[in-house]
Amino acid sequence: MLEISCASSRIPKDEIVSIVSRSQVKVRDLLEVHRAVMVGDGLNNLYALRATDLGILTVQQDTRTTLKLLKAADEIVTNTRELPKILIKSCGG
Repeated sequence: MLEISCASSRIPKDEIVSIVSRSQVKVRDLLEVHRAVMVGDGLNNLYALRATDLGILTVQQDTRTTLKLLKAADEIVTNTRELPKILIKSCGG
């Protein structure tokens, strides 16, 4: 479980959970109970990037990213070391 200190949080730290399945049904079930963040890097992550409360697209690989994928993401990072800063920002910090 990821530990994040959230002052006035958009996503409370006790509600941050990982999505372990790519199944759309699993994502929908998760969102009925929790707020969710998805970190993905390709078209196979498109649904989850759109469906979760915060979709973060990583573009580290030397691949072409489609416009559809760029539009699906709430945040885009070129280095995964940026992820903690984005998560803290999403918590209002």
